[in-house]
Order: sequence, then C-alpha cells, then structure tokens
Amino acid sequence: MTNETTQVAACGCPDERSLVSRRTVLGALGVAGVATVLDLTPGRRYAFAAGAAPAGDTLICLFLRGGMDGLSVVPPIGDPGYASRRPTIAVPASQALMLDRMFGLHPRMAPLKKLWDERDLAIVTAVGNVVSNRSHFDAEDAMERGVKGGDSVYTGWIDRHFTSRSQGQPPFPSVAIGHRRPTSLRGPAQDIVMRSASDFRLRVADAVENRAERALSDLHSGFSSPVATQGQETLRAINLLRARRGKTYTPANGATYPATEFGRALKEVAQLMKADVGLEAACLDLPGWDMHQGMGRPDQGLMATKLDDFAGGLAALYADLGPLMARTTVVTMSEFGRTVAENGSNGTDHGYGSCMFVMGGGIRGGKVYGSWPTLAKSALDKQGDLMVTTDYRNVLAEIVQTRMRNGRLHEVFPNFRPRALGFTDPY
Repeated sequence: MTNETTQVAACGCPDERSLVSRRTVLGALGVAGVATVLDLTPGRRYAFAAGAAPAGDTLICLFLRGGMDGLSVVPPIGDPGYASRRPTIAVPASQALMLDRMFGLHPRMAPLKKLWDERDLAIVTAVGNVVSNRSHFDAEDAMERGVKGGDSVYTGWIDRHFTSRSQGQPPFPSVAIGHRRPTSLRGPAQDIVMRSASDFRLRVADAVENRAERALSDLHSGFSSPVATQGQETLRAINLLRARRGKTYTPANGATYPATEFGRALKEVAQLMKADVGLEAACLDLPGWDMHQGMGRPDQGLMATKLDDFAGGLAALYADLGPLMARTTVVTMSEFGRTVAENGSNGTDHGYGSCMFVMGGGIRGGKVYGSWPTLAKSALDKQGDLMVTTDYRNVLAEIVQTRMRNGRLHEVFPNFRPRALGFTDPY
C-alpha cells in the first residue's frame, strides 16, 4: 500500500467521537503490517510500518533536474578540447580548483573542496545512461526507475531496494522533501512526501491529539502481532518528532544552510536524521540546470548562482550531521549532461555524459572515478557530445550493495550486471 492510495476517514475526524475500533481501522487499511494513519501534507493520509534499526547507511538521493553541465561543474582543464569549444563560458585554468592534472572544480564549488581534501567526496565523470536520450521527461524517468531506457519496469530503484532486501520495510518510511513523489520511490514500499517534519502528526484537532494517540496506543496494545508492534513504533516516532514542533532548529557545528528551498529541504533531512526514527532514504530535488542561455562566467550568471546553492547546501549538511556522516551517503544524479560546444546564447543545449557526486564517511573520496573518453572529435558521440563510459547504475549499485548492505542487485537493477568502481568502503 502506498501513501497515494491509503485513505482512512477515521483519522480525519474533528473530535474524539470519530475514533473507531481496531476492527474498523484494520479493515479499512486492509493490509498487514500497517501501523496507523498520519497526515503529513494537506489532503493526504499515510500508513507507516516500523521495524528494526537501519541495516546500513541513510541514503540521501539528490536529483539535479534540467541536465547539469558536468563540464562546467567539474571542468576537464587538462583536455585541450575543453576551452577551445567554450570560448566564453569555460572555467579558466587560473580559477579552477584543481583536483588532479585533468580535472578541477568550478570556483563556486569551493565549499565542497574541503570535503574532497578530507576524502569524503568522490566524483564519477563521463557517467550517465548508456542509452542516449535528450528528453528531460524520458531521461529522468529511466534513471529514477534504474533502467537503461524503454524497459517495462514500473517501480523505482529505491523502492526495489526496500522490497528486495531481507530486512523488509525500512523502520521509518522513505521521505521525499518537497512537492512531488519521485519515480525512484514508486512501488509498494511505504514512503511519504512532506515539506516539514513539524507536519508529522495525526490528522486530528489539537485539542484531542493526546486522546487520539492514547486511543491508538490502546488499539495496538494487549496482543502480539506485527500490526501491534508497528503501531506502537509509529506512535513513538510521532513523539520523537513532536519535540521539534514550534522550535527553531539550530544546525550544529556552525553550519549555515542557504536561505533557499534547497537549503530548507536539506535542513529538514538533518532534523529527521537527528530525531533517530530510523530514516533510511530521503529524496530531494534541485531543479534549474537547463541553462540554454545566460550560463555566464565563473563569477556571475546562472551557473554561479546555482552552484552557490548546491555546494553551500551540501557543505552545510556535512557540517551539521557531524558524526552521523559516518553512516550517511549522499549521491547526485542528473538526467543528462550538456553539449560540449557552447551555443550562441552564452549557454549549452541538451547533451549526453555528465558527472555524479558521492559524499559520506564511507566514501573513498579525493578521487575522480570513471574512464575519461576525452573531448577529441573522434571520441565524442554521434551528436558531438561527451560519451558515457560509466553506466550510472554502477554508481547506484555499489552504494546499494556496500553502504546499504543489500546484495540482491539483480532485483534492484534487473537485467543489469554492475561493475564496481571501488569508491565505497565496506562496513
């Protein structure tokens, strides 16, 4: 049962008279293992399961929607074909934050350079879907399903991780922070879409909230069953998050999140993780990478502004989580890269290969992974863009197996035989 289909009128009541019996609630839910019903976003209700502590890392999956220009974010300064094809938008060698002899970082990525130097940040270059697709919708859909293209697989790769593993459902539902449920969460595993942890509560009037919780606690007490256990665990999660209602959250270690939607979403994830409810996966979006015009130079323009948000946000999360980063993995995805050559509008168009970032305490960082095909004309794809030499599923599969401790990769990524890149440390 998913968050989009669970509908139980009992918990939408204005007063305690609408509370119903255990039989009525369980009959309305109609599924074993569902604990109780919460309201997290206007007009929606959700049923959650609870269980054991997370088996591996908490995954934070960040989708950079619009097609991130990896050649600007991680410029191949050492490739002679780079600057010549981008006479006005290339990152000058004098301004790049050099990582090795070939690659640098855009200067607005400076907040993440420290993480690179501390070897908690790795980069995979020339990465993407092995099937080229320059349609935003189709390319995003394929990557979030974890397939190469027109495969008939309906569910998302994160959902399949939870449904395939021996531990069963996550102790706390997967969370999407924002306004939409990403395709990567589509499927039977339970998940929620929320804007704020302070919305995590029963859908009842404030005056009867305590009574409603006591009634639901009684509903799941006095007998032994998965439903009873999960009901009590869900109420425990509500109590944990209640302590944060109405309080101003102060990030730890001097972390300062950007005053943006993305910064707010990252802060929400940090609060959920610190609430220790067993969150295992969180999905966030950072749109706005479709820069056909006005990309600008390193010190101004759309790219510089977007990277301030991206790098500043991830650096703040890293600082805020502190020791929790030892069991956290952040991975970024984007549907495709951009054209090697700039266009006539100080921008780039839809391309092919891009890059992915992986951050966490279990990451063998300080290294660029993947095979660089070069920007030589003979090495580009048929449309003259950066080739993909690393299937993006190799990155995700290594995280799933090594950091999320799920070896059933044939179920998470069907019809695919992954090749480990070696950027993760085992538990």
